[in-house]
Order: sequence, then C-alpha cells, then structure tokens
Amino acid sequence: VFGFFVLVLRTANAKQPDTAFLKASVANTVRFYSSSIEGQTLLYTGSEYGTPQTRDDQHPFFLSDDWIYGTVRYRGQDYEHVPLLYDISTGQLVTENYYNAEEIVLVSENLEEFTINDHLFRRIQNEDVSRSLPATGYYEVLYDGPSRTIARHLKTLTEDIESHVVKIGYDEKIRYFLLRNGRYLAIRTRRGMLDALEDQKPALKQFLKKNKLRFRRDPEQTLTKIAAYYDTLIAE
Repeated sequence: VFGFFVLVLRTANAKQPDTAFLKASVANTVRFYSSSIEGQTLLYTGSEYGTPQTRDDQHPFFLSDDWIYGTVRYRGQDYEHVPLLYDISTGQLVTENYYNAEEIVLVSENLEEFTINDHLFRRIQNEDVSRSLPATGYYEVLYDGPSRTIARHLKTLTEDIESHVVKIGYDEKIRYFLLRNGRYLAIRTRRGMLDALEDQKPALKQFLKKNKLRFRRDPEQTLTKIAAYYDTLIAE
C-alpha cells in the first residue's frame, strides 16, 4: 500500500495536466492508506516483546526470524498484510508497530486466528474440547472438516557448553491431533491413527496402500488425507 501511495503522489507531482481524475485518485489513495494504518493501530495494544536468545540460524520462530506478512483476525476484525513473527517457544504472536518499529505481542485472548505463508493457526480454548489438548493456544489447522486435524508447533531452548562457552539452540517438535466426538486425540503412529478411526479401518488401510502413504515418512500429509477420506466414507 505504501509503495502505491508514493507512486500516486509522484505521479501527481509530475509535470502532467492537473485533471479531476488525478486529484480524485490521489484523494482516494490517501484515504485508503490512512484508514489502513489507523485500523492496524488496534493491534498495538499488547505488551512489548522481549528479544529472545538467538545464534546463527537458531531462533524460536515459526518458519523464519524475518517478518512475514500475513493475516490476522483480532477482536472479530480481519487485518491483511500484517508483519508477523510467531514465537513457538513461548506461543506469542508478534507484530511491528508501524509508527516506531516497536515489537508488540498481540493479546492472545483477542486473537482468534492468523495465517503465515498460507499456514492457518487458530486459538483453541482447552476447556472447549474437554481439556484434551496440552494447553490453550495456537494450533495449525491442517484439515478443517468434521475429523479436524491440527498440529502443535513447539521449540525448546537448549544450552550446551563447548570449550567453556555456552551455546544455545532450539529443538523443534510437532505433535498431531485428530478431533473425535468433541475431543482431540494425540496421533503419534500409524496404528494410533487407524485405531482412532476404527469403524472404517479396512477401507482406510486400502486407501493408505493405494496412495502409498507412510505415516512415519510424512505424518502430516498422511493424517490429513486419511481424515478427509474418512469423512467422505461416513458421509455416504
């Protein structure tokens, strides 16, 4: 938006006829730009983010330690093109204050969901699912049908001493869950996945074999496709 705003102003200042159309374009762009920035100031009500420990490529963030522009649903309002960092060691979503470049933690109770590089994360209240999840927090929605599958991304800070020097790192783990009868079941193995969907187990085994799906090799893809296929079977 900012680049377009500058482009229009430069065009307006160039030695070209001062047409009514050009004036209207500049006025509309200024109003749009101003309202976009003003709207995003509602995101800047959280606390200041504390700089985490990092080393080389070791960082606590999801995907990247650089800003990624994504979307946010905050207090029921959708915001687009928002700079985001998702700290999966603390479960905090961070944005940048446009006016002073301060890093702000979005208030989790007001944050319903967000996307980063087409990865959708949704805040799930543990009490709403009979406390079947490790904790209330943001979970990536992998498949959003009746047999919803989600993933919990987590990084844990590690410290090793080498030659009397403390070196930090981050161990990343992903846990998968499948929604059944209002509760989430932790899925760790192929057997656990099939047992959770036991009423269609023979058909699911055939589907796995036909599509050459291996849970150990690609748990996310396998679980997602199995859950979606299961929903088609029970819908028949």
